[in-house]
Amino acid sequence: MQHAPTHFFMVFANALPGGEDEFNRWYDEQHLSDLLKLPGFKAAQRFVLSEHQHVAGPHPQKYAVIYEIEGHDLKASLDALQAALDDGSIPKCAVFDWQTMAAHVYTPITQRLVKS
Repeated sequence: MQHAPTHFFMVFANALPGGEDEFNRWYDEQHLSDLLKLPGFKAAQRFVLSEHQHVAGPHPQKYAVIYEIEGHDLKASLDALQAALDDGSIPKCAVFDWQTMAAHVYTPITQRLVKS
């Protein structure tokens, strides 16, 4: 039996001005666990943009989250997410800046290399 592939759903986002505390609370206390209840969603981790960057320039999103989605039917997992957002079973955050959000799914094309 073939092992189910792992895909990485990366979301880059900001809070609306003045809403940073509510945004972070919503993500940490509600949203991550809500998504982990969906089929295929196996792990999640949040990140904040470091003050040290390899390449100078504008960085439009301060926050990132990486979800690991495991399974052969990635579309079904993403459809379940969209349906839950549409029907309100996964609540949206009032201070989430949807205008600056970016979200992409990546599928590995090589094995993970680890320094020996």
